[in-house]
Amino acid sequence: MATHALPDQLTPDSVPFLACLDAIYQDPDVHITLDCSQVRFVTPFGLCLMATLFDWLEQEGKQATHIGLAANVGSYLARMNCLPEALAEPFVGPRNNRADALVEVQVISDRGEADMAAQKLAQAFVGRLPGTDPLAVPDEMTGLKPGEAEEEALAYIFTELIDNSLTHGRQHGFGNAKVWVAAQYYPGKGHIRLAVVDNGCGLLRSLKNHPRLADKTDIEAIKLALEPRVSGNRDVGLIDDSHNQGVGLSVSSELAIRAGGRVDILSGQGAVKKLRNALHTWPVPAWHGTAIEMTVFRKQLGGVRVSSLIRELPGYEQVGMLRFT
Repeated sequence: MATHALPDQLTPDSVPFLACLDAIYQDPDVHITLDCSQVRFVTPFGLCLMATLFDWLEQEGKQATHIGLAANVGSYLARMNCLPEALAEPFVGPRNNRADALVEVQVISDRGEADMAAQKLAQAFVGRLPGTDPLAVPDEMTGLKPGEAEEEALAYIFTELIDNSLTHGRQHGFGNAKVWVAAQYYPGKGHIRLAVVDNGCGLLRSLKNHPRLADKTDIEAIKLALEPRVSGNRDVGLIDDSHNQGVGLSVSSELAIRAGGRVDILSGQGAVKKLRNALHTWPVPAWHGTAIEMTVFRKQLGGVRVSSLIRELPGYEQVGMLRFT
């Protein structure tokens, strides 16, 4: 029986975490033991990658057990639907409705599920924005109250992120690829993190024939995907889909930056971190899918207009806003 020790941080910055996952995927043993004694902090990125791992283990007919999992960490993983039922059972307790602060891990296998998942993510993302009056009169044009308009715009962006993962990720022999999403608000730091992870073909395979991808590497493919409309279906000739405009990743990354945050993207053997004034890249152990985590400061989110971000994108005049004015 093979034992794999997870590090203390299950986050986008943790190369040891990715190395551990890679070792598990390469392990031929059918009995996998996860040593969780060091695990102390798990972001939505880590939650989704772990959920993806457990799904793969089940599909491969492998048996997973864990040792050393602290009660508080285990309770959090169970609360966030990260653990399979058998592993979560000792930690399951009462759960309150915290729709304005978190989204438990949700797996999406059909594009019809994307809108509902995106709406949940948007609600948790916005939460209770400072200065928003719950008794405010709805806008005469949209019928939406302050805050609700941002939820609708964000839901549109998050739907595109999920759609992109399903459509692009299912190319090149990955027709059964799925998407995992999760979000968590951290009141102590005032920020919220949101993750969208798929187990598909990865960005390099998806964009390898794009005319603007001169350097066929994972890192360059990630950087290209961050540009407006590149990830849209019509831009790479995948399907004629008027819903997917290819703005999900570019707008959400710009949203995160303007709200004082960052975007972390992992695909293949490359990782990219986008900050306000810098773009950091580094090699990582192989992950054939794509994993994205956005971090924003909620207090700064109220000053960012998603509809304005979309209007600023090249090509807006041709495709318009679809549902926003």
